[in-house]
Amino acid sequence: MKSAELAAMLRAIPARWVVAGTNDLAAALEQSPSATVSAATRRLAVDGSASFWMHRTDVAAALIALRPLLATVAKATLVKDVDALLAMLERGPGGAVAPTRRARSAGKATGDPEVVGSYTRELAATLGDERRFAEVFDRLKADPSLSTSDFRAVAREFAKASPRSKADALKKIWARQQSLLGFEAKARATDGRSAA
Repeated sequence: MKSAELAAMLRAIPARWVVAGTNDLAAALEQSPSATVSAATRRLAVDGSASFWMHRTDVAAALIALRPLLATVAKATLVKDVDALLAMLERGPGGAVAPTRRARSAGKATGDPEVVGSYTRELAATLGDERRFAEVFDRLKADPSLSTSDFRAVAREFAKASPRSKADALKKIWARQQSLLGFEAKARATDGRSAA
């Protein structure tokens, strides 16, 4: 999506719902009308002088309120662009914005070690507990800030596997939990007796 299109959407919000900074953010996006939202987000993240930064919590709250509606009626790319804006607003001016998928694939993508370590520790701590593991797994799966390389790195650390995609990584993480549960069920069924 082009930044001018997202700016037009922000400007179309009815006046009674507009919060301080919304029009400033729209104006900042309109400075590069033909740029993609992700490119504009990277530019805006380092430009701490933009006036919308003074109202970033209000703008973020407005976008968070709109997100459920967008998720049901808009294309996935719009929701992804809104998530990128929310992440930028959360980090604040000068905060590093995650590089685009193209930029990540250009270098050796290993995933964010802090995020990977955090999820790996949480998954390991809940291994064998169906409910708690499912909660951590669902949070991992739905985390919009993670890239494919992050998912692959979590799978490498947790499941000792080498997945090729996000879906493959999630499958291997889930399979480790299922394998353990299956092993425990067999052990209970045989009451620890061997077949010999």
